[in-house]
Amino acid sequence: MSFFDLIVAVYNSGDMERLEKLIHEDFLFMKDYSIQNREEYLEDVQNLFNKGIKMHKPTLIVENEDIVALNHIVVDDAGNTFRVTAVNFIKDGKSWRITTSRTKI
Repeated sequence: MSFFDLIVAVYNSGDMERLEKLIHEDFLFMKDYSIQNREEYLEDVQNLFNKGIKMHKPTLIVENEDIVALNHIVVDDAGNTFRVTAVNFIKDGKSWRITTSRTKI
């Protein structure tokens, strides 16, 4: 299974145990002007899982042993639709750094 396929499977399953195994101990998440550590990120993702948030139409942009870049579609609580671009840097076979951007569509 490619890392892209693993990411999509884990996030769309809502399986926190699998997600925790996928996230590196030194993980950081960068979004807009904020940074979250591993624990903060996992807490936020748990809340998204509880809301039933899924990656719609995930599309691989590029993947190699160091990076996975992808797009997916999300709809927020107000009904706005966004294309999310996520770049995952991989270290020791796990997501080490993730940065995202959203474009309203």
